[in-house]
Amino acid sequence: MSSEEQMMVKKIVDCASKVIKPIATSNKKHIEEALVVGQDSASKRLEELIHSQQHKTWSRYGLVGKGGAGKTLLLKRVFNSDSLFCNHLMLWLTVSQNPSFNALRNDLVNQLSVKANERFEIREEDHVKAWLHEIMNRHKFALFLDDVWETSADCLLDELCVPHSPHHSSNIIIATSRSSRVLSKLGVSSSSIIQMQDLTEDDSWRLFSSHAFPQSDGVLPMNIDQDIARRVCNKCGGLPLALKVIGSRMVGITGSNEWKLQLQRLEKADTSSLYSTLRSSYDALAEVEDDGISLQLCFICLAAFKEDEVIYVPTAIKYWIGEGLIGGLARYQIGVRYLNFLADRCLIEPLSKDNDGDVRLFRMHDVVRDLAHQIAEEEEKCFFRTGRDLREFPDVDWSEYTRISFRNNRLTRVPRTFGAPHISSLLLTGNSCLTEIPEEVIGSMTALGVLDLSSTALQLLPENMGCLKHLVCLSLNLGSCEHLLYVPRGIADIKSLRYLNVYGCPNAWAQIGWKESTRDLLSINDLGILQRLRKLTLANYGKIVREGILGMMEQMQRLTLDLTNMESLPHDMTAMSKLKKLTLTCPQLLQIEDSFCGFQHLNYISLFNCDMLKQLPDLHKLPKLKHLMIIECPSIEKFPDEFGKVGAFPMLEEFSVVELEKLEQMPILEDGALPSLKILTIMKCEALQILPQCYWNLKSIEKIRVYGCSKVLITMEENFIEANTKVELLRLSATETQAFQERFNQMFLKEF
Repeated sequence: MSSEEQMMVKKIVDCASKVIKPIATSNKKHIEEALVVGQDSASKRLEELIHSQQHKTWSRYGLVGKGGAGKTLLLKRVFNSDSLFCNHLMLWLTVSQNPSFNALRNDLVNQLSVKANERFEIREEDHVKAWLHEIMNRHKFALFLDDVWETSADCLLDELCVPHSPHHSSNIIIATSRSSRVLSKLGVSSSSIIQMQDLTEDDSWRLFSSHAFPQSDGVLPMNIDQDIARRVCNKCGGLPLALKVIGSRMVGITGSNEWKLQLQRLEKADTSSLYSTLRSSYDALAEVEDDGISLQLCFICLAAFKEDEVIYVPTAIKYWIGEGLIGGLARYQIGVRYLNFLADRCLIEPLSKDNDGDVRLFRMHDVVRDLAHQIAEEEEKCFFRTGRDLREFPDVDWSEYTRISFRNNRLTRVPRTFGAPHISSLLLTGNSCLTEIPEEVIGSMTALGVLDLSSTALQLLPENMGCLKHLVCLSLNLGSCEHLLYVPRGIADIKSLRYLNVYGCPNAWAQIGWKESTRDLLSINDLGILQRLRKLTLANYGKIVREGILGMMEQMQRLTLDLTNMESLPHDMTAMSKLKKLTLTCPQLLQIEDSFCGFQHLNYISLFNCDMLKQLPDLHKLPKLKHLMIIECPSIEKFPDEFGKVGAFPMLEEFSVVELEKLEQMPILEDGALPSLKILTIMKCEALQILPQCYWNLKSIEKIRVYGCSKVLITMEENFIEANTKVELLRLSATETQAFQERFNQMFLKEF
């Protein structure tokens, strides 16, 4: 490599380092940091306190303020600081009002296992507590506790097994709360408690304007009455959350009457109550009716998730569809559009977006979730008790409830007396001790549309599952239900079923389900009966799928196959004429025939861990393919030359190549090839020698990422880096590569 090329590569590395920095730090768990306005004094005071007491044993600090005052944002900024902490294990827990100590301990175990490089597998409560106490006694850490309430303050540190007399000095605890009394119970002295103040009028206007007038970079447009806009801003009481939510509500609104109407709503509200202020934004969702779909109902259903939970977009939309809140042929796209709208209104917080700007992952601010939860229970007859450590069903009359969520508790059984004829969803995922659902319970839920039994200990499903005539979504997924012995044949009678996920239930398929069907059991060979399924995730754990099953599912749109012993795919799959998304994890797969490239609507393909696959089929002929991921396929040495021809991949926008260890070259592109490609990602392809310049000459290319490819030589014009920021080239260490790959997997490989 010439000195000129070395200099250009160095510039690329320097540029890429800035981009990758958050994921290349193995100790810190990167937490998103949004705009922090008007809290410079509180931030500076906290940093000064930490600096001044760095060498003291058990330094404890606290931030206190109203809900929505910006405590969490400020705490995240401190967490992400590079200068305040020296070799501390950075630990973050969101505690919330009704915490599950068991869940908090497990979260702490997961963080310490990675950051302290201490492996731990046994999850019995006594073992967890002993392990936590030992590890935290041996390591230097900074523990961030967000949103601590009176309900847990007295026992929180003991429940988390934080040692009273640690071996290491300079351990740090930083907590946020709405009460100074709570922080005192955690051992924070009054001199180390920092009060979050309401924003000044000028800071309030700056934050409000940044959300209300994004098109003009926060500058008030000439056609909006400044006096009315200022009065609307002032009614938010200087609270950042209210300023963001109400400001976002006014985006694109220029008419004086609409601004006056918003001012009247806020004047009627109790502006001393953040709930009352935010309620006006919820009420405004009623104006967004679309073919009878209620965005208000979609919003309050999100309160079924636990506080601060990272929510995957397909999971939320699947619930909405199952409950009948959204429908039509484009129901999933409608769900995406509604989530984008809620994000624009700051009613959900996006954590990740795709290339089209659509929300991929999100969560809810605890105050906004409290609003949704209160409305759901008081006005919509919902019963949401998520993450409460409940061991028994509450003794209440269920006959009038419409939605029930006991996600992430410790329930062991559903009582036979449970009868809920009007509920549209029952969410029991995360109850790892739940072993039984009586037939009487199933028989009582005649209106049920969503049943989520993921991560439970069920051994048997009731034989009368077929009576759930309105069931749209049945989930047994993600490594759960490992004790489930079989799936009853009655499921085949549910004609409304659209989403069936049995991934991670090895016994259900391997021990019984994969055998020839009997009168009472549903076999894999019976799955074809479910002809109206739109989405299926299927793992066979060593068995095979015979011909004549998958081809009957002509309505299938999203198919994930984890076929560990399959050497070829069933030919009848080609009958899935409506298939849009296909994910294959097939270690023994020898070939994919060209006939599989006849899917006219397929827009996403992921080939993952196809170890024996040496040659790719004519994927370039797929007319609507937008996303192509080829990951951990070590036998592939080259791509077909046709990949680079004019007319190939007419709509491909994203092409990711990860861990193809024998791949030596990328296809040379003809002029006009890959006309729609926006993002090219190449990672850990150690044999790859060169990336031809024709790739960054593509007219639509926006980003080329080359990570962990030590031999790659990029030849380019001398002024390329100065004029173009499309290329990121970074040689990562093993730890950094693993961190990046984990993030990559979360973005591209997560199946729902």
